[in-house]
Amino acid sequence: MGCDGVVFVFILIEPIGCDTGFGHQTALLLNKNGFKVFAACIDSNGEGAIALRHKAHYPAKMIVIRMDVTSDKDIEAAYETVKSSMANGELLFGLVNNAGIAKATEFEWCADIRDGKKVIEVNLMGMIYVTRRFIPLIRQAKGRIINIESVSAFLPTPYSPFYGTSKYGAAGFSENLRVSMHKFGVSVVSLMPFFYKTPICDANRLADEFESSYKTSSEEVRRAYGEQYVKNAQAGMSLTKYAFKSQTVPKVIASALTVYEPDPKYIVAPLLVQPGLRLLLWLPKETRDAYFQLTAWFTGTHKAYPD
Repeated sequence: MGCDGVVFVFILIEPIGCDTGFGHQTALLLNKNGFKVFAACIDSNGEGAIALRHKAHYPAKMIVIRMDVTSDKDIEAAYETVKSSMANGELLFGLVNNAGIAKATEFEWCADIRDGKKVIEVNLMGMIYVTRRFIPLIRQAKGRIINIESVSAFLPTPYSPFYGTSKYGAAGFSENLRVSMHKFGVSVVSLMPFFYKTPICDANRLADEFESSYKTSSEEVRRAYGEQYVKNAQAGMSLTKYAFKSQTVPKVIASALTVYEPDPKYIVAPLLVQPGLRLLLWLPKETRDAYFQLTAWFTGTHKAYPD
């Protein structure tokens, strides 16, 4: 597929801005290949946005705009910017929904359920809001929508129930949208990365957030779980320091946008772990549950430690 008449939009919202992550790397990769890129960041003047402009191989084709995916006003402004910035003959061919946040907690720990609601609002509803607004342009181009989900869409996510829930929802959204947009020649792709280094996986942030969530819970909840449970879970979270580097994911996103006929679903993981992931996917739920209970036993989080 050539570069002429093609515009890509990237939603690059990460927990600490858009200075790292899959979207940031993908935007730079496709810009280097000559594509015009609209990079939507939570802060268009932040460190990540500045880095995008500075690192762009073709600065004139890297347009950074501000957008909070939970804000109707921001989404509308971004839409108008994209529409007005397209030259004659250009089409919006690709939309990459990459906005994502996570909160390390247990389901009943959040003193304010709005903490969990925010995760679902960004990861799932934000994807829906943005897609709904931009889909007329994608439909006109017979383009592609790439939804960045996670293996958490089909495997439980320890210490992050709201994140896992949002990814299950995002996967369901992609499945339904794929069928409904087929009649217009629009491809909808689910991309499910494994355990890669992104701001969401920062071990120190996760441990601090987990402890803070515990401390703000009710006294009854704190006594039910116990401080030892928190310490054991934090020790398990330290394994995120060994997450895989994320260069593979941007390459798969770029491929899904540019190949003649993309797959409907990509599970992106190192070759070494792919067989195990696929096995977990096809195992009966009872067997999968037993596996996760076993892993919890190794970290000492298979039980509570009431005070």
